[in-house]
Amino acid sequence: MAMSPQRRQPVRNNHPCGSATVRISVAKDGTLTATLHYRLSGDDLQAENDVTMRKLELERAGVGGAVQQRVGLPLDTLVGLLKNRSGDIHVNVPVSGSLSSPEFHYADAVWAAVRNMAIRLVALPFSLIGKLFFTEDSRIASVAIDPVTFQTAKAEPTPPGAEQLGKLATFLRDSSGVRLRLRPVTTVADVTSLRRDALEARLSQHGADAAARRQAAVALYTELFPLRQPPASDEALFDALTRETPPPPRALRALATDRVAATRDSLVRAGVAAERLVPLESRAAVESEGSGRVEFEIAR
Repeated sequence: MAMSPQRRQPVRNNHPCGSATVRISVAKDGTLTATLHYRLSGDDLQAENDVTMRKLELERAGVGGAVQQRVGLPLDTLVGLLKNRSGDIHVNVPVSGSLSSPEFHYADAVWAAVRNMAIRLVALPFSLIGKLFFTEDSRIASVAIDPVTFQTAKAEPTPPGAEQLGKLATFLRDSSGVRLRLRPVTTVADVTSLRRDALEARLSQHGADAAARRQAAVALYTELFPLRQPPASDEALFDALTRETPPPPRALRALATDRVAATRDSLVRAGVAAERLVPLESRAAVESEGSGRVEFEIAR
């Protein structure tokens, strides 16, 4: 059976075992092919629903509330995760139960099968790049993608960050319907390093050797703290001056922008379309903990 989601009227399947309503009014393009096998042995029902959706595109206004209520993920997010490299979805939804059981409802059994199918198909790829979180009643509460971490005050990924970029590229190539938002996070460690770089640049104007740097540092410390004795050790002296040295103007914003660009460029070079990667602004100027990183959200 094949039908085009261009049709705007709900399609109902009134099966003697129960009633299920499939609303396709949220679809704006694509085709659906379904092969249904039902076997009844006494009161025991065994059903196989083999469904292929090609080039399915959803209207943004169609929120798919029933899917989110029953499965956990919004419909558009679930569709994006289930699409393969060709942009198609192929799923098999088995349904079974006893018709004589007062607890058996065909529609509920279908939704349970859809939820189990979604968890099975989504969990494997996500185990490579992040985590799934579940509600107490086994619905998918949320998905979280591990960030790409960066070297302190640099737009170069750490070795684990580079490894995560490779995994993300594979995931995105295999899941053609997923779009990601990229959000940079800078930390106190980044700020401290930028301050130290600015201090070193200032001191280097007085000479490159250690003695000249020490002399320039003592002079700067005396200028900043005329009533204090300069620390005896270079480490304490430079640490004190670092705390008083502002980072270069806009350096932190530039660092965040460069990290997002490096992440995006790496994924594009790996074969991911640039329009699937949406840059975002940082939520806060800096965070106190963790490594500098680029975090990801699934775009809806």
